[in-house]
Amino acid sequence: MFLDSDDTYYPDTVAMCLQKMAEHHPDIVVFRMAFLKQNDSVQEILTDRSLWNPMQEEVVLTGREKYCDGLYSTIQFSGSNKMFRRELIQANNIAFDEKINMAEDAYFVMLCFEKAGKIVVLPQFIGHCYFLNSSSSVQSADKPRTEVLQFAYGFQRMFDLLIEHAAPSNHFILSMLHAYIMMAYGSSQLTLEDWKVIQAKMRPYAERLTPPPENKFFTKEEGLLVYEFVRKNILEEKTAENFKHHDYFDGTENLLRILCENRESDFGKFYHFSDITSIHAYQRTVPLYSHESYDKLVHIQTDVGEKNVLTTNSIRVYAYDFDESDAIKTIPVSEQECIELGSCLTNVIANQVTFLMMESLPRAQLLNDRTYNDSISGIMICSALGKYAMVAANVPGEFTSPFSVIFPKKGIDTGYLNLLFALRNPDITQIVAANSWVVLNCFERMFAQLEEFCGCIESGRIDAADEATLNLARQLTGLWVPDKERADFIRWAMKTLPKEQAIRVIWPKLKRIVARGGGRYALYSDQLKPCIGDIPVVSGNLITPFGLLAEETGEQHVYKLRLDKAFYEFIPMSLGDAAAPVLFSDLKCGQIYELVITNHAGAYRMRSNLYIQPVRKEPEELWFVECAKPVCDGAGLLCTDAEIYHVLKEIIGCALYDYSYHYQAEDKKLTIYAETDMDEAQGQACCDRIAGHFTSIDGIDKCQLYFVEKETRRRLRDLRRSRYAISGDCIEPVRNLNDQAIINSMNAWNQMR
Repeated sequence: MFLDSDDTYYPDTVAMCLQKMAEHHPDIVVFRMAFLKQNDSVQEILTDRSLWNPMQEEVVLTGREKYCDGLYSTIQFSGSNKMFRRELIQANNIAFDEKINMAEDAYFVMLCFEKAGKIVVLPQFIGHCYFLNSSSSVQSADKPRTEVLQFAYGFQRMFDLLIEHAAPSNHFILSMLHAYIMMAYGSSQLTLEDWKVIQAKMRPYAERLTPPPENKFFTKEEGLLVYEFVRKNILEEKTAENFKHHDYFDGTENLLRILCENRESDFGKFYHFSDITSIHAYQRTVPLYSHESYDKLVHIQTDVGEKNVLTTNSIRVYAYDFDESDAIKTIPVSEQECIELGSCLTNVIANQVTFLMMESLPRAQLLNDRTYNDSISGIMICSALGKYAMVAANVPGEFTSPFSVIFPKKGIDTGYLNLLFALRNPDITQIVAANSWVVLNCFERMFAQLEEFCGCIESGRIDAADEATLNLARQLTGLWVPDKERADFIRWAMKTLPKEQAIRVIWPKLKRIVARGGGRYALYSDQLKPCIGDIPVVSGNLITPFGLLAEETGEQHVYKLRLDKAFYEFIPMSLGDAAAPVLFSDLKCGQIYELVITNHAGAYRMRSNLYIQPVRKEPEELWFVECAKPVCDGAGLLCTDAEIYHVLKEIIGCALYDYSYHYQAEDKKLTIYAETDMDEAQGQACCDRIAGHFTSIDGIDKCQLYFVEKETRRRLRDLRRSRYAISGDCIEPVRNLNDQAIINSMNAWNQMR
């Protein structure tokens, strides 16, 4: 038997194999392998899936029975999940070929299979645990070119051996060529000439491939995608143009899978998804979509009630979103995405006492395709907690508010009651919100309305101004127990202690705030610090109307893009209006890009209005920070939102409450609107310094700074909420204004002032 130093056999493995050797006298006993990952970064490259029926305890193979799909259809010809009769190896002089540098045990095992008179397979018995080490050579994506070129020798020997003995070879050759292409794309050293060498050596094997049948390894569609991917990369000539695009890591397989799923949709038929076999064909065929044109197709589904216009996948809900023109738009969210969003929230709230600063508005009348509209936070709450609505005791965590506040039956602002319940509860361990703006607004409300909240806690009654909130409060009278001691304690803490100490005293168990806090929310995250001190603000996963786009990394406001869940293109802001989307392999760290999304829910080449700045890139992973839309002219990027914020913060200081800006390309003028209560003399001095900084930038000839009233942006948000009857956390702050009505209103207000 062969065992790597970091793997293990289970206690009964050797005894079981010896028993089968004594019972059947085979040359080889084959058993199953389990896998243990060192950590989540480990790629699951190896597998012990096979075509054996696990209902069988054992299978005995002799003669031509050996050449069956079950024995030859697995990628894993491992030497570690087998017991060999020593005489088989000695008598046939079977040895490892030391020139094979990848899957070296596979060739050895194939030779043993060929010479064996009898083989016993144990489809149910797991006898070996393979440890997936993150530092192993198999896990390294960027392999030296000499090593990658040498792989061809071993693969040729294996493939020739299978073909020579008429063993089932299609699945093995297909899988190994797929893995070989992936490793070749991962090598940064490989040249165009190296690729041509690999193609020449592997061409005879790719030419004999056939599409694999549907089985445990592939669905019919997946098998066809892998088959086409392998043949395209081995049989089609590599040129300087297509060589620079690393199709595998750019997401070809993921894109083709999405197109394959949706080829029978109206959209898919119109753009001939069935005929698209590459990223470049997709880019040539399907135009970039802004939401104005895409929204017409959405309404064919939601208003008319047609199905399969955009996707053949099941759409459960449409997420509200806003563009920079203050226009509402809706993004389809699939059933599977809802499940993922729900799991995200469930994982965050598990075993915690949560102050949930999110709104789940009651569903309006169903749309004509039997779906509904909601904010992305509402979708997440419903997906995570909807199943517990009838039996709240089964929730995997505890909330400060009852379910009747989390799931109101009528559209009301639940923020008042939600905060009141939270103030009554000293055991809160975390705050979960859509973003740091929501958290900041809540804390400001708490300090501004201190006496009102304390009076309610003290008396056990509700003094809310609006009738809808009072009606809901009346249904919760059993929960309003007067608590003078708690009211006096909160009053004392908030009046006598610094804000950060007051928060710590009111909620002594509070250990974190989970809220999106980078990019356009950086200002609000900074303004939170005097309130929360050293309580960490963690971004959590990046939840957007397009679903769960990225996962948290442990670094503040740094995300890892989920490259396996959607196909992405990236528009470089540095190239101006003429910029065409680039692919993953062309990304450069430090530059700003707008995400273009194609996903399973029927978004195709959709400009997302989401901006990212890569900070770290590997062949299959991208770490980034979120950005706001930068200031650009037709030729390229002039300045970033982060730069504008830094200058305003440095010059205006803590008097800066909020800000936005607008660039007029025709006269090269940057107008900045700063929310502050500075007096005229202070303001003029700041204006001169700020204007001086930005007019020194090529492309900006004029810079005008307007001081607008504090909370202007918040009032604009509340007007939107009222106009569209939606929750506030789906209205994101727009820094870079391009809605002329809003700009005209601000300019007119300043002229009057």
